[in-house]
Amino acid sequence: KAIVCSDASAEAARYGFTAADRPEGFLVLAIASLGDNIMELKSPPEDTKSLEQKKVGVKGLGRMKTDESEHFVWKDDIKVPCGSLVQANPELKESILDFNEYAVYDPRQVHKH
Repeated sequence: KAIVCSDASAEAARYGFTAADRPEGFLVLAIASLGDNIMELKSPPEDTKSLEQKKVGVKGLGRMKTDESEHFVWKDDIKVPCGSLVQANPELKESILDFNEYAVYDPRQVHKH
């Protein structure tokens, strides 16, 4: 029962139910706060129930990420990831995730904009 987000529009488009036979989808621009207790993983967690109970934020580390030199800061010092996709750290080439993904288990950590 997580709210899953991505900092890559290519991954976000998948969440919007787009496909070759469904070229139109929907996206929600939101700010998601992972909180103070963040777990970083190279694959989806097996035990999501304990993460949900503890309200742990999860960052799935993908092989690709947005170029940090193209990010910008928006009101209230919110870092907005955008820009070209680049290779993440070489150690992440074994990750099963294409792009970074973020999961929060408390809806109060997500604000639509």
